[in-house]
Amino acid sequence: MNTATQPDDYYAARLFIGLTVGDIMRRDLVLIYSDENLSKALQLFVKEHIFYLPVVNRSQKLMGILTQKYLYKIRSPRRIIDPDMEFNKEVLRDGDSFYEKETLDSYILSNIMFKTPFTMNPEQTAAEAVLHMADKHLGCIPIVENNGKICGVLTADEIMNFIGRVIRQNGNIIGE
Repeated sequence: MNTATQPDDYYAARLFIGLTVGDIMRRDLVLIYSDENLSKALQLFVKEHIFYLPVVNRSQKLMGILTQKYLYKIRSPRRIIDPDMEFNKEVLRDGDSFYEKETLDSYILSNIMFKTPFTMNPEQTAAEAVLHMADKHLGCIPIVENNGKICGVLTADEIMNFIGRVIRQNGNIIGE
């Protein structure tokens, strides 16, 4: 097919087929150990502005994944009614809501996490990752090396950030 008559989506497909997961995954990982408290997970979600938290053992081997959605299903946050409410170290804020640390820590992290997340390795194509995310309705794919150690994560945010970088590098094509 002549490039002058290629449909626009052809170029997007070619872009992702030519990339590996390792080219676009997030490498600066925020992780939690499988033996840590659930309150630590909430603190990481809030501090790092993330929705997915890979759970690893002390050797960095992936044990599962915890999502903010899973946390909410286990224990919904309580709404802050009074904006002047005083908090102590036993209460953890999450925007306009809060959790009691003791209540969160009564749950065992390894019982809440999803123990068999879909994973990929960094050499697989970004196109494969996008198709798996779309077909399986995944928001995050942990990226693991052959030894099972986590080396990255791929989320919809990483894909959008990559597309944004490509658009910026190639000039503003919006409205052409």
